[in-house]
Amino acid sequence: MRRRPLSDLIEGSSAYSIVELPVRDAAAVIAAAESQIGRRYDWAGVFGLALRGGWQDRRAWFCSELVA
Repeated sequence: MRRRPLSDLIEGSSAYSIVELPVRDAAAVIAAAESQIGRRYDWAGVFGLALRGGWQDRRAWFCSELVA
């Protein structure tokens, strides 16, 4: 995982939505996300999800898994 400016992500997208979620402790959410910087992308988990297999690597994330 790496950090990128939101403006870069928006610029590289053909469509996007920004949704404001109710968060009790935004600092804790940000700290939790930042603690994952440097973890690798879980390609096996993505393929496992698509093929309905349990291939997730607990040491890695794929995008929707981290957001959830």
